[in-house]
Amino acid sequence: MMPTGEWGPNKFSGTHQPSQLKPPFYLSNGDETKADLAKCFDEIKRFDYYIGEVVHELKTQKELDNTLIIIMSDNGRPFPHSKTRVNDRGMKTPFVMHWPNGIKNKDVSSESLISAVDIAPTLLSLAGIESPDQFQGHSFAPLLIDPEQHFRNYLFAEHNWHDYEAHERMVRNKHYMYILNSRPMQPQNGRQMPLAVLPLRNWKF
Repeated sequence: MMPTGEWGPNKFSGTHQPSQLKPPFYLSNGDETKADLAKCFDEIKRFDYYIGEVVHELKTQKELDNTLIIIMSDNGRPFPHSKTRVNDRGMKTPFVMHWPNGIKNKDVSSESLISAVDIAPTLLSLAGIESPDQFQGHSFAPLLIDPEQHFRNYLFAEHNWHDYEAHERMVRNKHYMYILNSRPMQPQNGRQMPLAVLPLRNWKF
């Protein structure tokens, strides 16, 4: 069945069975949670399928090797303790780069800390353009050559008011995370999407 609307059923709906899923430790191990997780995994499968369609078209046009593909998420998944939270489950997101003519390392990962503010400077540097002074981030292009090298000492993020009162600040290094919640009397509600903390990945299609 193909999509009936922007958020309606599609041919990937129901491809994951809730009864076969085990929620992560920070979520309830109930049927409703498993049903939500199944829908989330269905959407990931749909996303993966259409990435494959893009790759197929680039191969058809013989442009895949010369195309930089970035697959990423702007925040953690929309579950409690994840999206809109400045802990690892809300901040640590997937980041995959594929560019055969520009990235020589294949099937490697980097454990260096990088931030979303580093993406634009990196893309500019790969295009041979100098970043403007007002950019906060730095190019992580050297990690594409040597994934083992050190890049950042600290990462910073924030969660501010959006639909609900909130004022949170986070700083993390490789081993520890510190979160300051300036509104501890308020429930942690809202849909604010904070700055993403990204583990760098490079996959081969």
